[in-house]
Amino acid sequence: MMKRIIIVFLFILSGCTPEKKNPESQKEPQAENVNIECIYEIQTPYIDIWSPKVIEPMIYMGASDRSKNSDIIDTRLLVEYNIETKKTEILYESEYDSANIQGIEVNDNWLVWQDMEISGTQDNIYVMNRKTRETKKVNSIKTSAPSFTIPALIDDSVYWIEEEELIDNTIKGSIKRYDCINGKVDVISQLNSIGVHNIHLERNANKLLWSDEKDNKSYYYIYDTTNAKKDIIQASSNAVCILS
Repeated sequence: MMKRIIIVFLFILSGCTPEKKNPESQKEPQAENVNIECIYEIQTPYIDIWSPKVIEPMIYMGASDRSKNSDIIDTRLLVEYNIETKKTEILYESEYDSANIQGIEVNDNWLVWQDMEISGTQDNIYVMNRKTRETKKVNSIKTSAPSFTIPALIDDSVYWIEEEELIDNTIKGSIKRYDCINGKVDVISQLNSIGVHNIHLERNANKLLWSDEKDNKSYYYIYDTTNAKKDIIQASSNAVCILS
């Protein structure tokens, strides 16, 4: 059986010196003193991996062994790899014949992943209690067009954008929250228009960021997950938003 090497690199840019601009030839800035450090080098019995996430001593990843479909390399297995013992364990196998396990998120208590049919028109989000191994389905989405929403795990909650209906060529939906402890689902915001610029949530330790349109104007929304407070900022135009 083929083996796959996974190497996680840390890139450190100690200096970036741009060339002087020449009106005739605009040269790109040249990076200097790039140090590359190998953090992990591991071997798995799988031919392909996807969406690896590390919480030591474990690495969680989607993996493929071509067991179901010899023509398509799909990552239909959710695998746990122990960095210390070098042992692997399959935690979940996709319900679809051709699928991708992706959108993996993990913290001390919970493991979240997305089981997506390879065309992107069907996907489910799951959450696992890391201590008990109990697994629950968070949601199930079926769309007429490929969906690219990715779950976000913050503390004991899972957040995601759900596409719900198509009206006058505009995709509408909502941002939902799943409580991992009691299993309750809440809608934290409706979305008037979903497109490539706001198909997924940006987040940091305790805040979510997304964009939306209202009355032909664009807005940024910052949602504090600790107190459910939502701040709204008008934007000059549709843009990809990043939360630092």
